[in-house]
Amino acid sequence: MSGVLLGPVVVIGLGGLGAPIAMALAKSNIAAIRLVDGDTVEKSNLHRQVLFTAADVHAPKARVVAEAMRRLGFEGVIEVAERFFVPEEALEIARDASMLIEGVDNLPCKFLVADVAALLRVPVVHSAAIRWEGTVLAKPPGGACYRCLFEDIPHGSEAPNCAGEGVAGPLVGVVGAWAADRLLALREGALEATELARFDGWAGAVRRTLVRPRENCALCALYAAGSSFPIDRTRYAPPLT
Repeated sequence: MSGVLLGPVVVIGLGGLGAPIAMALAKSNIAAIRLVDGDTVEKSNLHRQVLFTAADVHAPKARVVAEAMRRLGFEGVIEVAERFFVPEEALEIARDASMLIEGVDNLPCKFLVADVAALLRVPVVHSAAIRWEGTVLAKPPGGACYRCLFEDIPHGSEAPNCAGEGVAGPLVGVVGAWAADRLLALREGALEATELARFDGWAGAVRRTLVRPRENCALCALYAAGSSFPIDRTRYAPPLT
């Protein structure tokens, strides 16, 4: 991509991970950024959402993050989308994006972001954190995708998330900052293959692995063929059995 972005970077989810992602990108020379989150700041989340204070409680996250980025010196265009990234609106929200980066605490939404990135043919960074563990998956064009690793939404019970399982506050800062770093590396063309970074906050260890496309990945096959597919809500509902 050689550092040239023709559309905004779209940041999806502005909580524990999205806030440090935005903070890191505020110091970059990105020309335009779109902040996407339909939620408001909650007092119970302040310990792990480091960009917010008690004065922000009940305020829209996207608006608060935009104001914080200005205070941090971001000089580019900021678009505020106080909306949830749901199947019915995802393609419209991500329209004209040059890159996607997400820090959502919602597994179906992660698959949705991966699919939208494939349809738009843009690089994407996924980040996650739970308890003392975090991951960042950075996908360049043509690289292994989120579905190469996880294939589909798990069957049966709902997947764990940091709201239910908890997460170490410092960990989200580290993971969010690394996700922003990988986004900037993708922008500069520094990643030729998908990279997965695993963080063990308890042990203070980081492991980085290059990920190869899975041979029978349906999403990669559609991407390679330049094919389209519908973004339908039923595609992001976990099977009952």
